[in-house]
Amino acid sequence: MQKKRDRRAEKKGKEFATEEVESGAHRKSTKAARAARKGEARRRTIDANEPEDDAEDAMDRENEADARRERARSKARRRPSESDSFPRRSPSRAKRQRLPSEAQLDSPKKQTLYLLGAVAAATVLMWGAARFACNAHPPASKKPRHVTTGELASTPKGAAIELQQRWIGHDYGAALELAKGEVAKQIQRDLQACEADISACDKKRDQVAGKLKSIADLVSRAGRSAKVRVRTSVAGEAPQTYLLEVESAGDWWRTVKRTAE
Repeated sequence: MQKKRDRRAEKKGKEFATEEVESGAHRKSTKAARAARKGEARRRTIDANEPEDDAEDAMDRENEADARRERARSKARRRPSESDSFPRRSPSRAKRQRLPSEAQLDSPKKQTLYLLGAVAAATVLMWGAARFACNAHPPASKKPRHVTTGELASTPKGAAIELQQRWIGHDYGAALELAKGEVAKQIQRDLQACEADISACDKKRDQVAGKLKSIADLVSRAGRSAKVRVRTSVAGEAPQTYLLEVESAGDWWRTVKRTAE
């Protein structure tokens, strides 16, 4: 009976070692076999001292062997195999990925900076060329267009402003073209006084040349007549305000009365 027990224990120890090798636990197979042999030796000693029922002993040993095999399989399943390219790691033990340094990034690259500089230079060059082309005109284009008296006197406000500019600027001959009735007589008297002393008249004309500025408001208009308020100022002097009554004479408007306000 003892010999049968020994052979059975040796057979189960071999099976246990074989299963451990197949599951991938190569390093622990020798230790497991030694532990199995020690355990069997201890059992034989216990069995020799305290004999038990053969059926119960066999059942206990089988249960224990099954439990050992199940533990070995569970360990093998938890242990990553050598063929795995990416072994599973616990999140707590996973190494924290390090961010690349500035030298490794190398951004922006020199080529990017060169291209940005080229774009900026091209933009400034095109802007300068466009500005030069828009502001550079031939001398002929800088000369103001000549406006006829008919165009200036085509509206009541235009006729009133033009008469005021010519009268205050001592250009009496041109002012007569836009005057009628009482206003024409006043301008005629000023023209005779200017012809009596031409040098003094020319001096006054030069003093106000380019310094006159007039603005007008249309006060009222009824059919072919209108009233216009004109405010004329000379640089360095107080402004003067006049109320002009104008009438339509063909395509022009002419002033018939002027009153200082």
